[in-house]
Amino acid sequence: MLIFFLVPWINGAAQEFEDVEGRISEMPETPETLYYKARQYIYQNLQTNNSAEISRVIRLFSEKYHDTIPVLYPNERILFDFWSGNYDDLLKAISAYGLPGYYSVYYQLFDARYYKDWLRSKIFDYFCDHQIDLYNRLSRNDLSPQDQGFLNLFLTVQLQYSACTSKVIGEFDLSLAVSQYMHDYPESPYNRFLREQLSPEYVASPFGFGFQFFSGWGDHLKDYDKYFSYGGIFGVGLDLEWNRFKSFYNFFGSWGKTKQQFVDKSEVWEKNQKVLTTNGEISIGYAIVENRSFAVVPHYGIDWLWVDQNNPDDNNDEDEPSVNLKSNHLLGFLLDWNISKKQETNAMNYNSFMYGGTRSFTRAFVRLRVGYLIPHGNANIKVGNQTLDGRALFVNLGIGMTIYPRKKARY
Repeated sequence: MLIFFLVPWINGAAQEFEDVEGRISEMPETPETLYYKARQYIYQNLQTNNSAEISRVIRLFSEKYHDTIPVLYPNERILFDFWSGNYDDLLKAISAYGLPGYYSVYYQLFDARYYKDWLRSKIFDYFCDHQIDLYNRLSRNDLSPQDQGFLNLFLTVQLQYSACTSKVIGEFDLSLAVSQYMHDYPESPYNRFLREQLSPEYVASPFGFGFQFFSGWGDHLKDYDKYFSYGGIFGVGLDLEWNRFKSFYNFFGSWGKTKQQFVDKSEVWEKNQKVLTTNGEISIGYAIVENRSFAVVPHYGIDWLWVDQNNPDDNNDEDEPSVNLKSNHLLGFLLDWNISKKQETNAMNYNSFMYGGTRSFTRAFVRLRVGYLIPHGNANIKVGNQTLDGRALFVNLGIGMTIYPRKKARY
């Protein structure tokens, strides 16, 4: 019985859909609907290597619709010109760059890599799949080294912008390639286009600033160890750097206890009295090893170290008693292991929705640091009536980040 009622309803719904589809198909053809059919037609002719027919389609949309409906994206048009061997027209258009009132699709480069999720097309994919053939067709033409070099560079840029992948594309460095071309051909008529029209690449500035958080271990040496224990370290730091020159500004403390009772400056320090040892330091160093993975930086600086009684339950507003160890020489050594590379963090190297790429590079790192403190020669370190050797050693491990403002690569 249920089937008896459902069958007529299903047949009626199908008939209704067919009627709607028929009314839609009877709508007059428009340039917009023609556009989608034209792109499919272009794709079919690419597969049969019928460049002449594709050129006629492009001319139809250019002349009849006055380029108001571009049938190909600029990147697709450029790649098609490479496919069809239309090198002379391409070079003439590029060399004419900058003339008043002159317009060309070759100046409208589009970086599709950051929009590839919605901008992919079968035409793009076809050129990506046949990129070796594009290079082979270009190499078989009798062109001057100046023209050949530019076209090879320009083709690689278009394949990269079009989100194609290959070893050649993955290893291509636009800044290096343009710099090398301009060095080899300083009088090339295409250099103005390269400087002004290719979206610029940004590199990390030699200046960087960063911060870190760390913890660790430290101990006083020799006779100072008779009076105080020295516990775990907790601290924060700031970095400034210029290329391999580094400077560090750190502040850290550790909690410990006194090992015996003593009197210092009429203040009584009880045994097992909680103490807070504090360090502030400024140092400068030079990276003797620095690469994409790690850096090794010996450094020298000044460290100020003092010990305070730590009585959190004492409500007395007076300053806690303190042993001032004055200033020390700091001999340091650090090893940074980069957990992200500043060369790889500029995901938008060329062009983005912000028109210029990412605003900065960053480098995250894990830092191991060893420091050795030696009191300055005129330091008079005393606890009670005893002059002490105030040397100390500390080791800390931390994590941090350095930020490098971007700068435009010079060609």
